[in-house]
Amino acid sequence: MLGTIIIREIQEYIKSKKLLICLLVTLFLVAFSTVINTRDYVKRNQEYLDGRNEKKHFYSRALYVYKAPQVLSILYSGKDRKLGNKALIMDGQIPTQTTGYLGFRSQHTRFTTEFDVIDYAFIVRIVLSLFVIFLAYNSISEEKIRGTLRLNLSNSVSRYIILVGKFIGGAIVIILSLCIATIPAVLIIILHPSVVLHTSDYIRIIAMFGVSLLYLILFYSLSLCVSVLINKPSIALLALLQLWIVLIIVYPNLGAFIGDVSYSLPEETEFMQQKRALYNEISNKTKGNILYHVRYYLHAEAKYRIDKKYSDKLTGQVRNILNILIFAPSVMYDQLMNRYACTGIEDHQRFIDGIYQYWQDNINYKEDELTIMAKGGKIESDFFKKKYSELPEFIYKSETLMESFVAALPNTLILFMFAIVSFTIAYTAFLRKDVR
Repeated sequence: MLGTIIIREIQEYIKSKKLLICLLVTLFLVAFSTVINTRDYVKRNQEYLDGRNEKKHFYSRALYVYKAPQVLSILYSGKDRKLGNKALIMDGQIPTQTTGYLGFRSQHTRFTTEFDVIDYAFIVRIVLSLFVIFLAYNSISEEKIRGTLRLNLSNSVSRYIILVGKFIGGAIVIILSLCIATIPAVLIIILHPSVVLHTSDYIRIIAMFGVSLLYLILFYSLSLCVSVLINKPSIALLALLQLWIVLIIVYPNLGAFIGDVSYSLPEETEFMQQKRALYNEISNKTKGNILYHVRYYLHAEAKYRIDKKYSDKLTGQVRNILNILIFAPSVMYDQLMNRYACTGIEDHQRFIDGIYQYWQDNINYKEDELTIMAKGGKIESDFFKKKYSELPEFIYKSETLMESFVAALPNTLILFMFAIVSFTIAYTAFLRKDVR
């Protein structure tokens, strides 16, 4: 009997015109956006390659380092385009901000900077979630009005079988619909001659598909729940649309505002004053001979620590906002897609931390080098030219696949819990529902 209900449910969805219309719209949006985003990625990647191939030292004691664009930003752009790909390293400067693409001074807009492109994740988060609502808003209430629900129960079919059958049938339709939406995007990426995917990228794409499926199943469970609780389909649809607006638009924006207001940040002028005070202190301590030339390094280190302190405050603000938005499915979904695509703030911060480690390992002074620097009480320019010409290439490495899985686990469990709670409420309410 369960199999019969599942097959009947799938057939009813397939015969529905709304399913066909939504799939056609989704296919067009996915294909069009993927083509556009692939071209954008290829352009950004070429700019990255050109930057690496150019002479990296624009003068003897400074160099640019670059971060390659993430290939999976084609599916979810996240912050990859916004936070920049280039940084300048000098004796007296350890960068905490990036330039390139749209990244100029992006450190100070790390949460409010949103993507301005339509991508695969945007279509899932907005278009397909609405599609699921329109698909399932009348799954129970419509049958109650038509009398088929009472007829099924009169034939000794348990309520448990009916609800589970509807859920499984709807879930299968959602899986097939998401597959139809995903396959064109993946094919466009694979077939493009300038895009190279590694084994880990394919696994990440599968993980992104799984996260998207979980997100849509959550909205299906929610729609099923409302359809059980509200008897009139029109009112159920209205309630679901209002709930969707609250969860996707109102709550995330309101939570971001509350998080921003409730977490006070120190003024930038305060950090600027600290930098000036440190500069004066270091200048007074490094007068003459070797110490004078060490000033650049000491000042760079001190300035970096102050900038890092401010950066940590910004990170704390973001965490405060995310804690407030823990019940927003769209925010949890975005965080998961960011993690698997490596296009989030964490990836950007990893790049900045890598620059600092590179500076410490290759540019910062060492005691034996000071002896060379002290020749005649002044800096020997030949020494610095040689040092900078022999610097190893800076190579940025994103987090590993396992690190991404571990970091994504809490948000995945949150989405899964929301889906379970919604279905549990629907199940409990359906057992007590008057079907007359």
